[in-house]
Amino acid sequence: SLFLIQEIEMFFKKFNNKSIGENIATLRNELAHVDRKKELMNILTIGDYVKIGNYLKTIVTSYLLSDLGINNIIIEKYQAQTIQE
Repeated sequence: SLFLIQEIEMFFKKFNNKSIGENIATLRNELAHVDRKKELMNILTIGDYVKIGNYLKTIVTSYLLSDLGINNIIIEKYQAQTIQE
């Protein structure tokens, strides 16, 4: 949903102006490759990692709910509640 995209964009804007995809790819590469330069890992807090994990969980769950035929309005309410936790 647009709401979720905006939330994730606002989160990453605290650190840089890259796209959501670029930031997730960078973070994944930094976590997976020990020898890589750590752009995000050096500035993210444990709370930031928890928030990113929550965003990713919400994306996957929303996809599954959509695949099950759940109405988008209900999915967006779920996203809003989950992100606020």
